[in-house]
Amino acid sequence: MYKTFHIQKAAMWAFSILAVAAFAYALYFMTDYKDLFGLKLQLNAQIAEFHDETLQTFNQQIFVAAIVGVLVILVSRMLEVQDKVPDLFAVVVICVLLGWILYENVTFYVRIDEIREIYTNLDFQYYYLEGTADYELSLSTFSLGQGLYLVFSVVCGVYGLSLLGSHVAYRVGRRHRSE
Repeated sequence: MYKTFHIQKAAMWAFSILAVAAFAYALYFMTDYKDLFGLKLQLNAQIAEFHDETLQTFNQQIFVAAIVGVLVILVSRMLEVQDKVPDLFAVVVICVLLGWILYENVTFYVRIDEIREIYTNLDFQYYYLEGTADYELSLSTFSLGQGLYLVFSVVCGVYGLSLLGSHVAYRVGRRHRSE
């Protein structure tokens, strides 16, 4: 039971670090693409639409998920999961939130590939007409996001399973002690 609890604590701290990293990533995400904002010429309409509809929408989605991640940290702290074996209420509440975050992380991981594909196929030949310097594609933010969401997905699963494992181990141990 102690081993399970130690895994739970480690998973909680790993989750906390990655949730904060996801929050920082959501804030940083649009920074590399700021030069795509405000394009006026019809020749660059495809780029402006990509920025306004694809990138902005995706950024809003990852930001909401990051806020939920921070909420999970706060709920975990309020329910004292870092110091105690969780009760059934804590397991259910946190695991439901973790399940949603896990689903979103997998969706983001897949969606980043789709966005990268659209981005690399944009036509930037008339970009200079907007009076800006030459534009260089920036793919590192996409790669960083995929790595982050892959690791974060694994940690979400481990954290949820460790909470469930700690709760079950405690219940089984308590039942055996009472017999």
